[in-house]
Amino acid sequence: MNVSPKFYPGDKVRVRSFEEILATLDAAGTCEGLPFMPEMKSFCGREWTVRHRLEKTCVEGYGARLLPNTVTLEGVYCDGSCHGGCERCCPLLWKEAWLKALGLVAEAPSSNSARGAAAGSSPELVTKRDDRHYFCQSTELGRATKYLFPITLTRCTAEWRSRNVALHTALRYLWIPFVIKVKSKLFGIASVQPVGQMDKTPAANLDLQPGELVQVKTPQEIALTLDRKGRNRGLAFTPQMLPFCGRQYRVKGRVQRAILETTGQMRELRHTVILEGATCDGHTILGGCSRHVYHLWREIWLRRALEQRDEG
Repeated sequence: MNVSPKFYPGDKVRVRSFEEILATLDAAGTCEGLPFMPEMKSFCGREWTVRHRLEKTCVEGYGARLLPNTVTLEGVYCDGSCHGGCERCCPLLWKEAWLKALGLVAEAPSSNSARGAAAGSSPELVTKRDDRHYFCQSTELGRATKYLFPITLTRCTAEWRSRNVALHTALRYLWIPFVIKVKSKLFGIASVQPVGQMDKTPAANLDLQPGELVQVKTPQEIALTLDRKGRNRGLAFTPQMLPFCGRQYRVKGRVQRAILETTGQMRELRHTVILEGATCDGHTILGGCSRHVYHLWREIWLRRALEQRDEG
């Protein structure tokens, strides 16, 4: 039996050919429940660096879940071109069976490959379940992952054992969630994240474009734009976004269409952007999470920043 090697952050890999990957997929176009999407074909045969190893991840609506044999690659994101133009820019997830270490010689087909060939015709790379519901890695994460007990050694140590973070960061992923849990129980949600008092929340149109430099407003300023649940027009400002307050970032892109992870439906957004480097590390959730999806930012939470001169 041919077992795929394990890959860790910094490892150099080559994505297998599309034909090799097809042989690992079942009739639904998935490997261990995770779809190989049409947007991923352009990365086949090319060399990349592993960014993170995902032993577990947070899945909206499910919580923390086990996700074995999966990594992300540096700079490799979904452009949504085959999924209705979704602009969420999710990091693409790669099963280790779809990768090989640089320098490896040709290998014999794995047992998965044999099963794929025995199934008959090549699986179709599906992008929609029906007219209203999309089918992608994000929407299928609940089915591609397994239940993880709320408090386990695996959950607490997975990020460190996967070499995604240093030991002091892994300990931070244990301490901060504990503090947040205690504070929210004793003093309410407003003690751990911005919460407003508005019934109808405001909007602002800055017409931000990719490459522009912006500054995230302070938590106090952002609270003035939120309702009692910490949302602005339905979009939550979460505790994971607090570390970015007061700091400057480049706009990565505008988000006007995004597939919901919970339902698979496309949602239209207004006055919303993603920022370079502003991704979720799950530090407020026990054990953290290295999927690093981009946070969504209402433009009313941002202000244009003056370009800083290079003093060097």
